[in-house]
Amino acid sequence: MMMNNLMMIPFHTNISIDSIDGYNLLKRVNYYTIYMSCAPKSLLMYLPGDSSGIASLSKRSLSLVSQFSESKLPKKFGLCLGSRGVIVFGSGQYNLLPPLKRNMTEFLSYTSFLDHPKDASGYYIGVKGISVNSQSVNLHTNTFSLDEFGNEGVKLSTITPYTTLKTHIYWALLKKFAMSTNTIPRVPKIAPFDYCINTTELGTTQTGLNVPKIDLERSNGANWTIFGPNSMTRIIDDIDRNSCLYN
Repeated sequence: MMMNNLMMIPFHTNISIDSIDGYNLLKRVNYYTIYMSCAPKSLLMYLPGDSSGIASLSKRSLSLVSQFSESKLPKKFGLCLGSRGVIVFGSGQYNLLPPLKRNMTEFLSYTSFLDHPKDASGYYIGVKGISVNSQSVNLHTNTFSLDEFGNEGVKLSTITPYTTLKTHIYWALLKKFAMSTNTIPRVPKIAPFDYCINTTELGTTQTGLNVPKIDLERSNGANWTIFGPNSMTRIIDDIDRNSCLYN
């Protein structure tokens, strides 16, 4: 296969992964003939420094989740992003670490994936609007609708470091968020962010910085709520502790 004039050589190998019951390590499970490919380091240059490769989680037959499911596991996976993220393949419990020790599947809400007419490998969800502190952002009713030609839509992705929005959606959300945080001192914006605040005296809650929540209003009537840790990123300098809205 050729990509950007660089040769990627496919091969297959054996992989061993840990089996758990949600809390405890049970045993190692072996998977044979897992297909991979070697690529030049230049293709990894934009990944975090300690990265050694990329694992595909798409719906395609050669993705890692699909290859695992062919023999021993249901075609499911749970993914927690962050500096200490984790991925669990298959069904079962996804437990939080002590002291909470709760099975996340007990309080998660769910939504169905949408079929995309052009992108059969991606994961798309139905979203009908965005709100900040339960106040709707002023957008057209069909802004996020996925049409029969594959236009618009909301795609889940782990490739981009921040949520990517069309320009008119981004500025409408930023305006609403700025209005909801107008009592918090602002600081000069720090590239690539357009809205930064001083959080020295803002304080935190169990869900992170005490800033307005952002809700993705899903088509099935439930919301995907984004709290402080996932809407703001900390930027620390020699004087103040500042945070900026993800863009």
